Amino acid sequence: MTSLSTYELNQEQSAELRWLRLVNLPILGRSAVIAVILGGLLTSINQPGWIAGTNSFRILPLILMCLTPFAVVMVAQVVRRRQANIDFNQNCA
Repeated sequence: MTSLSTYELNQEQSAELRWLRLVNLPILGRSAVIAVILGGLLTSINQPGWIAGTNSFRILPLILMCLTPFAVVMVAQVVRRRQANIDFNQNCA
């Protein structure tokens, strides 16, 4: 009974590790660059009072405006890479 639960736990961990193997430094780098560019653009659009000097700066919206594009780009690249691996394996088999 214990070996079965250990096997199931190992299967779950291996699924997570397979996903993590798809994330690499170039993907993180591209995601970060796009997040900084889009985050800056969104901040300038959503906080014009801070740029003009009439309102105070709000940090939480800035963090969310940078994390959102980062997450979207990273997930899109990981899904694309996963699909490319599946297609490659199907074509080689």
